[in-house]
Amino acid sequence: MNIGIIGVSGFGARHYDDLLREVEQGNATAAAACIINPEEVLEKVARLRSLGCRIYDDVSSLFAAETGRLDLVLIPTGIATHRPFTEMALAAGAHVFVEKPAAPTVADVDAMIEAEANAGRRVFVGFQHRYDPLTRELQQRLHSGELGRILEVRGSGSWPRALSYYQRNAWAGKLRHNGAPVNDAPFNNAFAHDVLTALWFASPECGRAADPLRVEAELHRVNDIESCDTAFLHLETDGAPVHLAFTHVGETPREPRIRVIGEKGEFIWSHKEARILGGNGQIVCKDCLSTEALRSAIFRNIREVLRNSPDAGPVCTLPLARAQTRAAETALAAPIRQVPPNHIRRLQTEDGEIRLIWDEADARLAEF
Repeated sequence: MNIGIIGVSGFGARHYDDLLREVEQGNATAAAACIINPEEVLEKVARLRSLGCRIYDDVSSLFAAETGRLDLVLIPTGIATHRPFTEMALAAGAHVFVEKPAAPTVADVDAMIEAEANAGRRVFVGFQHRYDPLTRELQQRLHSGELGRILEVRGSGSWPRALSYYQRNAWAGKLRHNGAPVNDAPFNNAFAHDVLTALWFASPECGRAADPLRVEAELHRVNDIESCDTAFLHLETDGAPVHLAFTHVGETPREPRIRVIGEKGEFIWSHKEARILGGNGQIVCKDCLSTEALRSAIFRNIREVLRNSPDAGPVCTLPLARAQTRAAETALAAPIRQVPPNHIRRLQTEDGEIRLIWDEADARLAEF
């Protein structure tokens, strides 16, 4: 498989490592890369060149030269670029693996779905937990009636971020950048995985995520940003109701978790494991794939799907990812409330970073 990659910095470094792993395992060729900051990543450029990878300094040049030569293009770039870069890759005859979220708006995702159909190629989205067989198994168990009727799904997470988090690029914390929608927010970036997982478990049928019909959003802003850094969402879906709480300004880190409550029992899913509590009081624990195993599964499952293997593992498609985009875009239509300065604390971390703390965020997340 001839793979192209757009960017190797930021989260692109994760995709770069994935590409090298696939090359070393004999699954892929590093065919082409777009690197706009070569002087900052000299070792990566040298490594790619040693593999015979053709290097370009802008996306248009890459696709102009590589049309018909690439099997898969990796797009780990900013949210606003997902649609245009995906459409360019499809027009060049390549399949696509684009990072989450799929795009800033539902209209963008719908345009990508149309472009995918017209190109006769496939687009896979980087909601990595959808590639873990465990989440598919758990959804199937829910629909077997193991927990009875699903009453509600609740999700939460607190990943404190320093001021530098919103200074790391030109679009962080923004709703629009250079005239284009970005819709950066905790539930549309760091915790986007967990929004889609909650909708996956709330779905009225296997194989898809619940469709958000109505979203009630309470959004707060502590940092000096355009978007929010704390959100409490209540989603009415075509399946079970979903309640979510995420923040970047709590003092205490809290790993994301999704709690599914049924008439006969419940389970709690995290990025590491699922703990299933049945009506008989028995607890069953199942481990999620480790990060490295999960990244390998993404590329293995994509290869299997493209080969039409009957035993292909699960993947995340654009129609599936669309549910998360719809939830996020609808939520961001709500007003964003500025937290009063006298409710905000400054905390200096051990590495000298400054974090802003809103104690109410911790208190309210504890309710989840």
